[in-house]
Amino acid sequence: MLGLKINPELIIIFPFALMLDAIGIILVCFGLDDVGITDTIGLVFLGSWLWFRKGIKVKIDRKDFKRGFKFLGATIGEYIPYLGALPFWTITVFFTLKESNEGPNNED
Repeated sequence: MLGLKINPELIIIFPFALMLDAIGIILVCFGLDDVGITDTIGLVFLGSWLWFRKGIKVKIDRKDFKRGFKFLGATIGEYIPYLGALPFWTITVFFTLKESNEGPNNED
């Protein structure tokens, strides 16, 4: 499926990101805004997932900085009213899972 392996993260986190983005799209279709509620939920849950899946390290290398910048961009995009209807959370989770499937530790 689009280069992603079936694993617990794909089964739990990816639908969660899809759900958050779908709620945002539905609200925009009715001309409403959630005032950052779904964005904050995504920031807390998806942010902690991204942080803990990498592991907590004191030293931050260049790859960690790029991943953090990608997450920061998605977070800022979600908090902008009506621009947050775009699926930033889903895209971030998708590319994070895809990146982990293509990593050097992947033995397929």
